[in-house]
Amino acid sequence: MPARLLELLRDLILLQRKPERRIRATKVWAVAQQNPLFTQSAENQMIDFRIKSADEKVGGLNLGFCAGRYLGKDSRRKGVYVTEDAFAFLEPSIAVRWPTYCNFGHWGVTAINRESWQLIIEDWQNLGRIAEDAKAPEAICRAVTIPMEVAHEVRANFQDCRQGVASMMRTLIPLLREMLESEDEVCVMGI
Repeated sequence: MPARLLELLRDLILLQRKPERRIRATKVWAVAQQNPLFTQSAENQMIDFRIKSADEKVGGLNLGFCAGRYLGKDSRRKGVYVTEDAFAFLEPSIAVRWPTYCNFGHWGVTAINRESWQLIIEDWQNLGRIAEDAKAPEAICRAVTIPMEVAHEVRANFQDCRQGVASMMRTLIPLLREMLESEDEVCVMGI
């Protein structure tokens, strides 16, 4: 990162601490946002659809799945994880099929029973098929309610997102089925 950009960001942080200098901080922020290294275009950003172990989930916001009752660090160590943006494709089915998973449920831990997971998995299989066969971004965007910024990413990088969603479903669904063979519930571990 260029030294000038780092200086601007440092100034912004320092100036935000003093109310009388907020106008200056706003100007610093405006200059920083104009730097292409600071604000990457959607064409340069990619959703990471990989399924990761606890050791692989370095950086960013990740949500996970663990078999059985949530047991703190042990469950987090044994869980599998996806990025928050990838989770945006999974969350709508969870919210519909498990009503107690309400607004911002992804900030906590939610235990979901086997029967509900079967319905969620069916939804995900359907989404995976739609992604596999999609000829245009809107096929995916209409199939699942995703945040506007994630839909923008699908439109900007359609082929990569299409393949990413399909691949995530092909990988995650068997992992969840395996968890459900030995346990009556699987927990969604929030951020």
